[in-house]
Amino acid sequence: MARILIVGGGVIGSAIAYFLVANPDFQGEVLSFLRHGPKLAGAQLSDGESLSFDLAIDAGGPWAASIAQMAGIDLPVRARRRCVFVFSCKDEIPDCPLVIDPGGLWFRPEGPMFICGCPPAVDLDDLPLEVDYGLWDDTVWPQLANRVKSFEAIKLQNAWAGYYEFNIFDQNAILGRIRIAPIYISPTALVVMGFNRPQQWGVDLRNCWSTAATGRWTLSELGFDRIIANKPLVELNII
Repeated sequence: MARILIVGGGVIGSAIAYFLVANPDFQGEVLSFLRHGPKLAGAQLSDGESLSFDLAIDAGGPWAASIAQMAGIDLPVRARRRCVFVFSCKDEIPDCPLVIDPGGLWFRPEGPMFICGCPPAVDLDDLPLEVDYGLWDDTVWPQLANRVKSFEAIKLQNAWAGYYEFNIFDQNAILGRIRIAPIYISPTALVVMGFNRPQQWGVDLRNCWSTAATGRWTLSELGFDRIIANKPLVELNII
């Protein structure tokens, strides 16, 4: 059985699983990767322990780049804040679909209400997860009202903020084994389009784990090789 280290989402694998069973209160953090010659061979933990592995999984999500950097890999993924707003409308809009405006505004029904959002004009990395109500007042609501007349009189009911795993290279997903190191990028930078393909991501991840020696996998067009070769596979429909 291959020894697999998951960084960002916990740890799992033969020797590593035993390590966790023997230490149920383990809360270790990977500080760095250890090398055997040019290859990654282990991880140094914050509690002073070290773990060897055959394959490491970068499951850092929005912060996957910081994990990849420990392996000497420049992963073009950044944490970009997005705000979702919940509003009510006194007018009924029957059979309203998901609407995506060319300018980036989107909205759709959510039960008796609607949810919506829009990318900010200035998209900075690692902003705090606080709702930008100025975005609602200055951009989202005016665009909603311009798009649908009934949305001129709506009421903001709730809002939240979260991070996109934003790929600044081509805005598309990145996943698969990296040839220059025994490290696998867990499905990253999926944004909206990723929610439509979770089964395929899972199959690909399973195949990579079970073929750690060969690294065979099916979604090669979304692999890291395109970044090394500077051949972007641009995703145009990110909202």
